[in-house]
Amino acid sequence: MSYSSPRSFSTHEPPTGLSDVVLVSGLANADPLEQYVRQTFRLGRHYRFADHYAYTRTDLETILVDLTPKTALLTTEKDWVKLDVLLKPEERAALPLFYLPVAVQFLDGQETDFIQFLDANALKNR
Repeated sequence: MSYSSPRSFSTHEPPTGLSDVVLVSGLANADPLEQYVRQTFRLGRHYRFADHYAYTRTDLETILVDLTPKTALLTTEKDWVKLDVLLKPEERAALPLFYLPVAVQFLDGQETDFIQFLDANALKNR
């Protein structure tokens, strides 16, 4: 997994000067995400929820209390979709809310091996 620059909930643009964050995640194993965030930002708190968690407005309100003028909410792209629908339009526009786009990235030299494996085995399963 590789993370791109955070994007704003409202504009989908990258932030300028983002440093202090409150992390929100609903992942089976959030440790790699937390490690990345700690290496990249100043992590104040990590709200860990179960994988595929169905967020509620009450959850969101609890999280938003931790935001200060210097602190932003940071979440995964997957959890952004779930949290975004809970926001009021004025909250989305005014609050510092960001998500991390995620992409799958092959380890060095492994992409060619993977494609060869697919080519060799794709017809066997038809």
